[in-house]
Amino acid sequence: MEQKSKKRGIAIIAVPIAIVILLLAGIVIYTQSTLGSIQAHSVANSLGQIRFNFSVVSNGIATYGNAQLITPYVVTKYTSSNATFLSLYFNLYSRNPLPNIYYLNTTNYCYQCYSDSALFANVSAYLARYGLVTATSTLSYINPSQLSKIPRSSIIIVPSGILPVYMLPNSAFPINGSASILTLLNQSDTILYIGTNFSRSSAPGGVIFSNSNATVSKLNNAGLVTLPFANKNASKTFSYFSAPTFSFGVGGYFGYASYVNTYNGSIVSFTNTQRSGWQNTSAIGYDIAKTLSTHFWLHPLASGVYSQGSPGSGTIGIPALNSTMINNKTTIAKVVNSSYGVVTALIYNSSSLIERALPVKVAYISNGSLSIQPYLGQTQSIPIGVSINLNSTRPQLVIPHIDLYNKNLTYITSISVPFFNTTSNINIIKYYTFQLPSGTYLAVLRNFYNKYYSSAFFNVTNVTLSPISLNFKNGSFVFSVKSNNIPITNTTYSIDVNGAYRVSGNVTNGYILYNLPRDTVLGYGTETFNLQMFGSKYSYSTSNVQQVLNIPTIYIEFVIVGLAIIILNLIVKPPNRDEYYIDVPEFHEAKKFNVKINKGEILSVFDKVNFAYHWKYMPLTLEEIKSGISGNIRYNNIPVSITMQNAAMIMSKLALENEIVSSGGYYAPKRWTSDSGYDIEYLSIFRRIRDYSVGHAILFTDIGASEAADITLSKGGGQTHIMIYSSLSGIKKINVSSDLKTYIVFADEEKLLGFTDKIYRSYGSEAEMLKIGLSYGYIRLVEANNLDQIVF
Repeated sequence: MEQKSKKRGIAIIAVPIAIVILLLAGIVIYTQSTLGSIQAHSVANSLGQIRFNFSVVSNGIATYGNAQLITPYVVTKYTSSNATFLSLYFNLYSRNPLPNIYYLNTTNYCYQCYSDSALFANVSAYLARYGLVTATSTLSYINPSQLSKIPRSSIIIVPSGILPVYMLPNSAFPINGSASILTLLNQSDTILYIGTNFSRSSAPGGVIFSNSNATVSKLNNAGLVTLPFANKNASKTFSYFSAPTFSFGVGGYFGYASYVNTYNGSIVSFTNTQRSGWQNTSAIGYDIAKTLSTHFWLHPLASGVYSQGSPGSGTIGIPALNSTMINNKTTIAKVVNSSYGVVTALIYNSSSLIERALPVKVAYISNGSLSIQPYLGQTQSIPIGVSINLNSTRPQLVIPHIDLYNKNLTYITSISVPFFNTTSNINIIKYYTFQLPSGTYLAVLRNFYNKYYSSAFFNVTNVTLSPISLNFKNGSFVFSVKSNNIPITNTTYSIDVNGAYRVSGNVTNGYILYNLPRDTVLGYGTETFNLQMFGSKYSYSTSNVQQVLNIPTIYIEFVIVGLAIIILNLIVKPPNRDEYYIDVPEFHEAKKFNVKINKGEILSVFDKVNFAYHWKYMPLTLEEIKSGISGNIRYNNIPVSITMQNAAMIMSKLALENEIVSSGGYYAPKRWTSDSGYDIEYLSIFRRIRDYSVGHAILFTDIGASEAADITLSKGGGQTHIMIYSSLSGIKKINVSSDLKTYIVFADEEKLLGFTDKIYRSYGSEAEMLKIGLSYGYIRLVEANNLDQIVF
């Protein structure tokens, strides 16, 4: 009898074990059968020399955000050939970003320098490439005695390696006609300096002085603090300069050039000396010209950008909607009229790049105001505030109207406004329902004789097509259509699925009912619904999944539970037998021992857990570390058991000993970062993406397996590239392609926002490609906590 009971007990235990084994085997077979070769996608292009011309045909100012801000704008005209991307930047500055440029002769004061004549020639040549030096405006070569005679608000290039002694405040070795660095800053000059910090100064004959504490103190009071650059080994992914430099105590840094705005001027500094930072004078000349072309040390009053792939020719309007100019009637005219505008064109293909800058003078003109909210929905009725200043003692007949233009200043339509015969200023509210494609628009308030009063920019938001009900079996679908979260109404539309079965109608109250013809059968897979409205196309894609049995889930659950009860009754129900009782004595509490574990054993747990899971360099959570210690470390042949608190304390101690690194709640031995070539932030993000992929049945490449991306994901026939952003190593170079989605994954929101700010302050072909990719949706940014935003 006892043997039968034992056998039955074994059988009871074996049943669920067998079920689990079968499930695991099925998963392995499925994975092996579906795992295909994942090929990296790359785009190669080789085009000829770019031909490009552009000009500014008009400019002006308008209000924005219910007339709270002033927004300048320009309209440019261009022609091009052999180009793949074009970016146009419009910036308005409080001081001239394209002033006279002077190159200071520092031959007798230069420390670790190349030939001065060669450097001057290269700087001049590269400045000409960027349009900063023209046939009528040359780079001026000046001697120290001419420093005091240059015009205010100039740029002075000082490539001396160490600050010349005559440029110190109250110098003991002055040169007649020279000027100190503080004097130049006071007269709004910008000094582009190649050299070390200001603790030393150079004199003729290679003599180096240590500056006195009093002199250093004066320089420090101007914000010229001599601090080393924070990380000279940082990645150059978003830098377009040749080498790192020191960062000033106040101000900021841009790539590997530092700056500080102090007194009325600025100092922009490169690293160390010419020979320690660059291989030749050509490299120095390029970096100087690139720096001066960006004006990055000047913060614009307003800025705007336009980007376009495969440019040909046309007219482009650029509103500077990113504005800090408050519409203050008492000061805004002075601010605008004394400002300096620059339009910079950056056009390139895979083999060449052209950058050009044009100055623009924007004038403030206003005879009233036009107030429109910054964002509005299609078919949304909004109030437009109209104000006209007459300043007349006799009645005037005013017949105003509002002309609407797209952002390229192409006329669209006019909105009528009531006419007046009055001496008073006019202030009215005009309600209007906009039925326009999504985009940026300019509204201009004029009278019958085209006298200009005011203008305003506004944006019409996109249409969002959202499913309410999707019945593929019956071919019946209901969608919600909104713009600016306002239901669209009284608008014609047409809708189709996968380009077929098009139906037209009139949307009412934001809902569209779409029925397929009777007996229409849609194939399984991705179905795309295309909505045509306001002259634009909007799409929504979803999956039509084959249902083997259309049985409600709750019925299946009841059946499973019922079968389980029947099986358990058959298997577990004991036969009729005599009952026996066992007297179980009271167990004493297990003894606890303090166990000393070698840190080498703790560190080996990471490798053992990774080996068990077939991982490589994957950091672990505290829970996994706790389980790993219990499963791999023994004391007197007894598994060592620790608490979560113990695990946290051990990790903290090893971190203090520089044996463990951590990020985002994951831990790893520090040696992994050198062995793998990846820092802990990168590894922890990779681990989170791996876990997400496993949990959502997504195929993925292992660490270091994909050359084109950090991870290539595949699901349902779709493929996407994942790039991991790390604070220390940046990201790999990204090939922007309209045929492939690329996601950049960040540890948290702070890292994502910092990256975005850095990109949009960067120039150069790589940064421009990223901006294009972001604006067109080819590249998307995702936090590691929101991986469900990744779509195929």
